[in-house]
Amino acid sequence: MQGSSSGPEVEEYKNILRGRLEALVRAHSLAIDSRRGSIDLTTLAARTLEPYATGKPDAIQIEGEPLLLEAGHALSLSLILHELATNAVKYGALSAPEGTMRLTWRTLRDNTGSRVELAWVESGGPAVRRPERRGFGTKLIERAFSYDLGGEAEIEFRPEGLRVRAWFPAS
Repeated sequence: MQGSSSGPEVEEYKNILRGRLEALVRAHSLAIDSRRGSIDLTTLAARTLEPYATGKPDAIQIEGEPLLLEAGHALSLSLILHELATNAVKYGALSAPEGTMRLTWRTLRDNTGSRVELAWVESGGPAVRRPERRGFGTKLIERAFSYDLGGEAEIEFRPEGLRVRAWFPAS
């Protein structure tokens, strides 16, 4: 029936929207709890990715030096991580029992200032193929790194797993 407000497409859209809102709520909660107005990236990543571990405590690895993000950057990064994790559960490494996902970061310093280098690497999941079209999630990730964080991102659809490398100015 055309024009129906129920069905698989609507339910999937509701779930996607609900997940994005929940990611924002978690990030906002961290911002409210923070007395300095900045949020620790390790804490942000752990809270954002916790719902995606799905009973496999070693499936998600988070590793990086202590790094404080301003609240606006934390909100954007929370949405990015949520989007990546959602896709990993649906199509990527976290959809397979032996799949793992690793998030790492470090601060790079040179004569132009400091920037954060962040890497998301999936392995052990189904073979990855480049999608035929860029979906909303991919656009969201690229634009959030570019416009919200003032950086750039490279998304690689490698057969052994998705890899995202990104750089943005340290706040």
